[in-house]
Amino acid sequence: MGRLMQGLRNLSIRKTFILYMFVFIMAAALVSVITVGQAGEMMNRLFLKYNPSYTVEDINNPAVIYNIEKINTDYSPRDQRWADFLRFLDSWSVPIYFAGSIISAALLFYRNKLEKPIKLIRNASENITNHNLDFHIHYDCQDEMGKLCESLEQMRAALDQNNKMLWQAVEERKRLNAAFSHDLRTPLTVLTGYTDFMKNYIPSGKMPTDQIVSTLDKMSNQIMRLKQDVDAMSAAQRLEDVQYKLDHVEMASLTEQLQSICDMFTQGKRFAVVWDIDLTVLHAKVDANLIIRVFENLMGNAARYARNHLEIELRFIPEYLILAVHDDGYGFSPADRKKAFVPFYRGEHANSQDRHSGLGLYICKTLVEKHGGTIDISNNETGGATVQAMFRLG
Repeated sequence: MGRLMQGLRNLSIRKTFILYMFVFIMAAALVSVITVGQAGEMMNRLFLKYNPSYTVEDINNPAVIYNIEKINTDYSPRDQRWADFLRFLDSWSVPIYFAGSIISAALLFYRNKLEKPIKLIRNASENITNHNLDFHIHYDCQDEMGKLCESLEQMRAALDQNNKMLWQAVEERKRLNAAFSHDLRTPLTVLTGYTDFMKNYIPSGKMPTDQIVSTLDKMSNQIMRLKQDVDAMSAAQRLEDVQYKLDHVEMASLTEQLQSICDMFTQGKRFAVVWDIDLTVLHAKVDANLIIRVFENLMGNAARYARNHLEIELRFIPEYLILAVHDDGYGFSPADRKKAFVPFYRGEHANSQDRHSGLGLYICKTLVEKHGGTIDISNNETGGATVQAMFRLG
């Protein structure tokens, strides 16, 4: 019975409307036949009550004979009302029943097939108009209205996801701007101090030439630092426009490119590089350029801190490509693990001569998430750090 009811609920709107009309019209026809038949029979009984009859017995044709000249239609008031009602039923019951069946079928069809989904769609439209996407549309029929509700739910989910991504991008831009502003304060303060110092002492001749040159060199270094930070900021903001494109990539070719990049970063270094490659498929649907950009940033950090050993891991797990870089450097301090992905954070072990932008892991995180994956940092049991990026396969 449950399957039958569910099957009826899943009928298309057209078929359901035809079914409702057929059932109600057939019911109206049946009730009409019964009503007209009963009304006619009762009218005959009433007629016989006032008009006696006699029977002519004929072997071939027995019949009831009325004296037409003496037909009595002078009914009592009560019987007259009853006779009028029966004549009304005989004349008007059929159109009344059919009209009533059509109206009832339409009302029942609307209540069972249209009322709930229309209400759901109207409420969803009002919520979306009011920028409220924290709701769900659930309608368990598979007819046209059910599919429409399902499509609207998918649209709502997509809008909600896009809204969250937009909000996340705005928040990320705020954090990036705040970090950039904070990072600019130091060189600007130094430049302001040197400028005031030179304005006070150069006009009076109290500042020797060699000190002027030394101060100008220091100011030049700070200007260069500002330029590097501005370039880094521009590069970070351009990440928002990056669109990843999935292609069928030959893994041997991708591995060869990654090894070439590794050789470039480790050229002249004294530590050993070990590759741990376990690729179970020859081709994968990924964005090779995006993976290469992530690897460049990971190698830049690893080559900066590695001492004697650096290991690169490349392997598949279900639905993901794993790219991990292990080094035997300082590892991540508790503060580093909290702030590693914060823009312009350079780590506790960075020194003044190391002028990296502090955007490497932030760029990696942004690119990996665009590829539908995640990135994690950890410390090795034997010392050093590990950064693992997971790229979702297409």
